[in-house]
Amino acid sequence: MKEGGEKLQDAQKEARQFQQAATEIRQAIQSVPELEPLAQNLMIDQTPEGLRIQIVDQDRVSMFPGGSGQMYPQTRQLVMQVAKALAKLPNKLSISGHTDGIPFTSGAGRDNWDLSTERANATRRALIAGGIPEERVQDVIGRADRDLLVPDQPGSPRNRRISMVLLRESKTTTAPAATN
Repeated sequence: MKEGGEKLQDAQKEARQFQQAATEIRQAIQSVPELEPLAQNLMIDQTPEGLRIQIVDQDRVSMFPGGSGQMYPQTRQLVMQVAKALAKLPNKLSISGHTDGIPFTSGAGRDNWDLSTERANATRRALIAGGIPEERVQDVIGRADRDLLVPDQPGSPRNRRISMVLLRESKTTTAPAATN
């Protein structure tokens, strides 16, 4: 079992590695001219779970055709660039797909659960094609419209996104508060 100081050092090292991966992803996108317009679709932040990379639809820039689980070629290329940066780290990945709150027409035989899962799986396949070993994928989740990025606008294109989380290996524990 690691001591508190060692755990903190591991967590700090991991945070630096995550920051480096985020920088590499942004630089890779800027270095590929056809991907530069997609830079606005990329959101990268650190969460308690790990480094979250989200590719978010914008008003006129979608990552997938409407109602489809097949990525546009530029989306695949963007995910491949993300894979190159993430392949350098050993952490497991969690992948989730999200849709907006607009339901499919009745009788479509599909719904937002199906669509979000298809898009998460398409992302998994692109990451593996980009060099991520399959055993690093911890889970692939379809979230449908249950975790909206813009909750007060369920129809917003920004709710349609794929999220890849590079999971933390080190779990930091906070010291109990001192009592008097």
